Amino acid sequence: MERSVHTHIRTWGAAYLLALIGLTATLVGAHRHLEAVEFQEQTHFEQRARELQNALQERINLNFNALVGVRALFDASKWVDADEFQAYLQSTRILKHNPGLRRVGYAERLETPSARHIRTRITYLAPDTPPLAGDRLCYSPLVSPYCEIARNSGVPIGTRWVEDTSPGGHRHSLLLVPVYRNREEASNVARRRQGLSGFLFAEFSLDELLADIRERDLYRALQVEVLDHEAAPKSDPGAAVDGGRKLSYLAPLSLGGTDWYLRIAPSAEFTFPAVRDRLTLILIGGSVLTYLLTYLAIVQARVIRDRRRQTAELEYQVMHDSLTGLPNRFFLHRELGRTGATSPASAVRFTLGLIDLDGFKEINDTLGHQAGDRVLRELGPRLRHQLGDGEIIARLGGDEFAVVDYGARNAAAATDCARRILEALHEPFEVSGIKIRVGASIGLALHPLHGTDAGALLRCADVAMYNAKQRGAGFELYDPENDPHTPRRLALMTELQDAIRCDQLELHFQPIVDMASGAVICAEALLRWRHPIHGIVPPDEFIPQVENHDLIRPLSLWVLDKALAESRNWRQLGIDIKVAVNMSARNIQDLDLPDQIDAALRRHHVDARLLELELTETALMQDRDRSYEVLGKISALGVGIVIDDFGTGYSSLAYLRTLPVRAFKIDRSFVVDMAHNDNAAVIVRALIDLAHNIGLTVVAEGIEEQDSWDILEILRCDHGQGYLIARPLTAKDFVGWMKHQPTRRLLPAQT
Repeated sequence: MERSVHTHIRTWGAAYLLALIGLTATLVGAHRHLEAVEFQEQTHFEQRARELQNALQERINLNFNALVGVRALFDASKWVDADEFQAYLQSTRILKHNPGLRRVGYAERLETPSARHIRTRITYLAPDTPPLAGDRLCYSPLVSPYCEIARNSGVPIGTRWVEDTSPGGHRHSLLLVPVYRNREEASNVARRRQGLSGFLFAEFSLDELLADIRERDLYRALQVEVLDHEAAPKSDPGAAVDGGRKLSYLAPLSLGGTDWYLRIAPSAEFTFPAVRDRLTLILIGGSVLTYLLTYLAIVQARVIRDRRRQTAELEYQVMHDSLTGLPNRFFLHRELGRTGATSPASAVRFTLGLIDLDGFKEINDTLGHQAGDRVLRELGPRLRHQLGDGEIIARLGGDEFAVVDYGARNAAAATDCARRILEALHEPFEVSGIKIRVGASIGLALHPLHGTDAGALLRCADVAMYNAKQRGAGFELYDPENDPHTPRRLALMTELQDAIRCDQLELHFQPIVDMASGAVICAEALLRWRHPIHGIVPPDEFIPQVENHDLIRPLSLWVLDKALAESRNWRQLGIDIKVAVNMSARNIQDLDLPDQIDAALRRHHVDARLLELELTETALMQDRDRSYEVLGKISALGVGIVIDDFGTGYSSLAYLRTLPVRAFKIDRSFVVDMAHNDNAAVIVRALIDLAHNIGLTVVAEGIEEQDSWDILEILRCDHGQGYLIARPLTAKDFVGWMKHQPTRRLLPAQT
């Protein structure tokens, strides 16, 4: 009871303290808000005042421009009479379109003895009402100084107030526009004094223009007073508005170089956008804040408790699959990220298994998605029964699951885990009275051997899973050799470009001999890459990748150039044999290839008959018309065309009849098995007979045993190539081998 009382006192004491703090903050905030409101009101008022100032200045400029436009009539003609003047004014309707202009006329300059004093006589006027100054425009002492300024400067000008003493007259200004006999000659003050013809003038009323603007626009709530320059105050006293607060704005205007001012103040009708009821703001804000703070103090513990429960529920929903209740992909990534956040030396060893159900789509299509969902829900408990409580079972989506077995720390334990999972799935599922067996393909990846982060492990497990599915093996442990997209292979493509420039590539040569005489007749150029870090990179690791890359073109040209350079060197040493260069499908689609080969032959001074190009059947079948065109041009140079790996591709006899082929090479897979497989020997014999019947030469690859040589000799094979004769040799070793090899190294078969 006592503890409850103390808790109650602490809660309410905290509530009162928070209420006091809130009320104080409310008062301070209300005061600052009031200052902000006043600043906003002043800004709003000044913005409206500036808008009025700009609108009035724009109208003044339009009036001046209209009067200057009348001067164009005088500039275009040496003499303008009254009728023409009045007709122009009526056509332009200058007085109607320019509020503030009341009389427009022309005052002709009178000749006087002194050029300094200007005397004028009003010649034209429309309408027929004389101005204040009578017909002597520049005689008035109020107007005369402005006439001189306009004459000397050549630009329009406006005067200050001119009182019209005529009946019904108003206070106004005069707008003066000087007119010269020849404006092009009025280039300086002296010429302008001599060349002045007269003045276009107009009576202008700022009051009328201001009234028109306020009538048309939304400036009626502004009090405006027009002040002359002399009457403008040095400091603006403002106008008393809103309980003693003063707001006013002194806006300058320019009337053709003459300064005027507008004193603008808000009237009682002027509306401000901000609410200025300070008392209401303080009372409502203080009351609401006090209530909220009191409420927060009382229910704080309950709110925190509810928030924690909701956060836990949301986190569970985000991290778990709604159908099976198993952890999902986000949960798996988070847990793998935590496990992989250690150094490789102290990394936890475990196995990640990626499971993809086989034939699951058929269940959905046959029995419906409800049946498939039931299978998925039953799968989790089965997997949990095979794994420990601390292991992770997650559904990644669809029929794909993942397991993390922390007890499987090596390949043997990983495969044992996969077998147990497959055994669990072997038991049929009973759905709608039907027993259904579901198979699975499992990909396994080891941490940290195959990756230290979730992305790398899942990728490796995915590759292994698809390999297992293709082979029907049930499960497979990730093997980089079976991964066509390893980062190392991707990096090799980038490094290969540097290898061409840095001369890391080299050619090895394997001899091809005439089986009847044993003489070497050709050498096939084989590419090797001596990597500075990885050592000799096998061709199988980079050649298949290069053939699908634009790098194949420069690489093939590099091999061709080096092979022809060696051929020239052999001829200088007395070795007169052919050299064979392999070309890919992309090469023989290149229409520039014949010219490039011809240029290389000329550059190295090698006869075209000493060069052979080896192509696979698959390469020939890609865009046959284009391939035939390119190979026809190459054959016309005298270069021999040889079909490589014959018997493993399309094996169509049509292209042998139409292409300029000199020979084909029987694939080594037939030759290696020939001595132990009668079927292989029959195929080889058929291929040799076929070639001889259509006039082609046959080359047998992969001769590794004497028995194979003997059989091929009996079958009258023309040429042979393989390890029994010689392995691929460097250029230097090949020359040495050629110098010491006998004319006939292998004995023929006894018949």
